[in-house]
Amino acid sequence: TPLPADHSESPSDIDFFDNTNDKPVANNPPQPTYLTISRPYFVTSLITYHWNGGEGAPPGKISLRRSGGVEYGPWESRGIPGNGNVQNASWMVEPRVTLPPGKYEVVDSKRATWSHNAGLKGEGFVFIRGHPR
Repeated sequence: TPLPADHSESPSDIDFFDNTNDKPVANNPPQPTYLTISRPYFVTSLITYHWNGGEGAPPGKISLRRSGGVEYGPWESRGIPGNGNVQNASWMVEPRVTLPPGKYEVVDSKRATWSHNAGLKGEGFVFIRGHPR
């Protein structure tokens, strides 16, 4: 997932979670989307994909819910153009928060337009960038 030109990041940032692929997508992921980290990470950007049949979707909110119920966010997203210049095909937040090790569910406020495909076993597309702490 391309980042916008005005995106701020550190030279030490890495893509520490990326479940995206280039296969055709559908809306409304039937399964929760999880990531597990074994060390603390400082999150500089988090992007969810909302192709929505080439229509995009008005940006909403994204949060991360840690096992045990602690929630980080929700953060208001901003839209990023996608393939074919589809407006708001991606939603981006820049949380600038440190996550402790654990399992997290990515929560997207507009699940009905969130993209997924069979290659992900029903999870929504997510791209997370940051660096270890």
